[in-house]
Formats: sequence, structure tokens, C-alpha cells
Amino acid sequence: NSNTMNDNDFRIGGGNWHASSSSHGGAYGFKDPQLAALEREHEEVTKVKNIERIYIGQWEVEAWYFSPYPDEYAYEERLFICEFCLKYMKKKKTFL
Repeated sequence: NSNTMNDNDFRIGGGNWHASSSSHGGAYGFKDPQLAALEREHEEVTKVKNIERIYIGQWEVEAWYFSPYPDEYAYEERLFICEFCLKYMKKKKTFL
């Protein structure tokens, strides 16, 4: 039955789940060239990490991957995050 999924229908790539190319066909696993172009664009944008460090509570964490924050916050070198409500801030004095 072609509607039955098996373990080969999904792969992990770039930290996200994607349907495999065998189930959708075409470049990047999509029959629609416009959708494939959007997938390539997304991969290019998220290839490089955009935030160097986050501070959450008393912890300082070095970011490893791209972080999908709103544009206003997305390219800050440091981001401060409240450990209780997870609100994110650009400035340490706002955080304290």
C-alpha cells in the first residue's frame, strides 16, 4: 500500500524532520520547484549561528546552532533569557 509509512519515509537533516525524497520526489524531496527553492533558502539562512551566547538565570551558554528569534533579537551577540518565563532581552540591565 503506497499510503503506508515506514521507517524510510522520514530523515533528520539540519535539526528538523523532513519527508524523504523518495516519498515526494524532485530536488530537496519536493516535486514543486518553488517549494524546493524555499527549502534551499531556509538551509542557507540557518546554516550559520546568529547568536554567540545566551544567559539564562545564572548560566552562560555558548550557542551551537542558528536561533530563530525575531529579527530585532536575532543578530545580537548576547541574549538574556528569564529562567522562569523565558522572556528574552537584549540588555543585561533589563534582565536584572
